[in-house]
Amino acid sequence: MLLTFKHMVMMGMLCLVPVTGAQAASVDFLNINTPDALVGAGFGVQTVNENTLNVDVSLFQVNASATTPSPVDAMFDTISFNIVAHAGYFIDRIKFSEGLTASVVGEGLAIADGSLSVNGFVKGLGKHIYGAGDGGMVTLSTFLDQSQFGQVTSATVTITNSLVALSTGGVAAIVKDFTSLEVETLSQVPIPAAVWLFGSVLVGFVAFSRRRLC
Repeated sequence: MLLTFKHMVMMGMLCLVPVTGAQAASVDFLNINTPDALVGAGFGVQTVNENTLNVDVSLFQVNASATTPSPVDAMFDTISFNIVAHAGYFIDRIKFSEGLTASVVGEGLAIADGSLSVNGFVKGLGKHIYGAGDGGMVTLSTFLDQSQFGQVTSATVTITNSLVALSTGGVAAIVKDFTSLEVETLSQVPIPAAVWLFGSVLVGFVAFSRRRLC
């Protein structure tokens, strides 16, 4: 079959375009470490769904009442692990998210805070404060990417999280609904030299053929 000029140009372009993009299950989560909570109950069982690590936080909650001898309740815990990209991938972005539900009846405060650390680069989750009469659900999130930790195929990650409830004239409570960490990757598969050469030769052949036709 005789190829037209348009077909040959398209073939040359296909040879010269590198392939990038995220794929499911392109990383492994290893050496997950959840030590006993430093204050109160902490992170629970972890499950992995493709490139997302989910953590059971059903026990991560605080409740303070002004009618108790100590109207303050607090919880702090940390979880650390390693992320290793599958062959042919770079780690592009790591995103940490959590959902909260809180209620402050009367005078008091409910506070949530946390951080994400990747290879020594630290970014806050964003402190959220519920005041007197406040309540409801909120989602907090933060991320680190190649602009901070560079082009890597593995990463050491640490998540910290804290909840505090204080009541001076009622009840203050805050609970975690979910905690998750999502990893995005980029393909690092290079275009083989032979393919680049073929593309260049093909484009040169097309140009030469076009000159002969003119």
